[in-house]
Amino acid sequence: MTNLELLEYCKKNPEPFFDAYYSKNAQELIINRDKDAPNSLQRANALVRRNITALEALIGKEEHAAELKLAEEIVDALKTNGINYSEFTSYWAVNDVSFSIYRQLRAEDRTRFVLEMAKSYIKSRHALYSAHGYSDTTLQVQADSFAHKRSGGQGQEKVLDILRKFEIIPYQQTSRGDFETTTNTVILPDSDARTLFDSFLSRRKLSFRWGPSHENKRPDFLIHAKKQFWIVEHKHMKEFGGGQNKQITEIIDFLAQAEDCQDIHYVSFLDGILFNRIFLDRGDEKAKAQRNSIANKLEMHPGNYFVNTAGFRYLMSPHEFVSTPTTISDDPAEYRLRGTNTRTQ
Repeated sequence: MTNLELLEYCKKNPEPFFDAYYSKNAQELIINRDKDAPNSLQRANALVRRNITALEALIGKEEHAAELKLAEEIVDALKTNGINYSEFTSYWAVNDVSFSIYRQLRAEDRTRFVLEMAKSYIKSRHALYSAHGYSDTTLQVQADSFAHKRSGGQGQEKVLDILRKFEIIPYQQTSRGDFETTTNTVILPDSDARTLFDSFLSRRKLSFRWGPSHENKRPDFLIHAKKQFWIVEHKHMKEFGGGQNKQITEIIDFLAQAEDCQDIHYVSFLDGILFNRIFLDRGDEKAKAQRNSIANKLEMHPGNYFVNTAGFRYLMSPHEFVSTPTTISDDPAEYRLRGTNTRTQ
């Protein structure tokens, strides 16, 4: 299948609205399931609430020493992991202060900061939250709201899991030269195989122009399978935005390189529903420009590929591929894979 045909296949098999690989449901509980057995975070948060209530009672009584003692106890409670999800610390954003800024304060300034912020909180929120009922579920809700920022190695594990299904496994040997003769293997150039990847570039006399032009970055994966080498840049993205636009530019630029070796392929793997936005939302001018740029680069470099999850599975499966340009019909009804099975692996 040619690179343009494979892109059409990806459009017919778009990304799911949510992907189980990126679920943080089970492993990210920060409160105890048993409400009668609070954990250390819940106990710390309860102390913060009690002390804020006590500070409220001291307002106007000129009890400065007592106020400082209560604030110091709150400062100590704020050392607890996960306390940044509490009602009190979440309120700080109203005053244009983040928890990370607080942690950068000098130790002697934190008590004064907490005392001043607590008085603002008492004035604006404490009575309201007390009337409606404080709940530790707020901690969990806040933690869940930031779950999308904790992708971590889940994208990497997703790719490796797909490869395992086709018996492509991480390269285990230490000899650099052996990688090129050991089929169905993968290395991670951007983490634990930097030296091996650099050696591969040198031995094969590859330019890899993308790296030096992007702060000497290395790709996410180098896969040796089907007697070919697949240099893969993987992005998990869901929406447009400042940083996301930069990443989209990066993976489009990744396609704009080619080597003299016919067995070297650059693969941009866009994982996530942003793929659907770009290729299925026809009215978006930004998406249209990106679609055109991707198509142009694929036409210029027929050995390179732009894929989503379904396309990556297909590319890594035992199907044959053809690295020559092709013409794709605008009518989906006329689209046919040349004698291949279109079912997603």
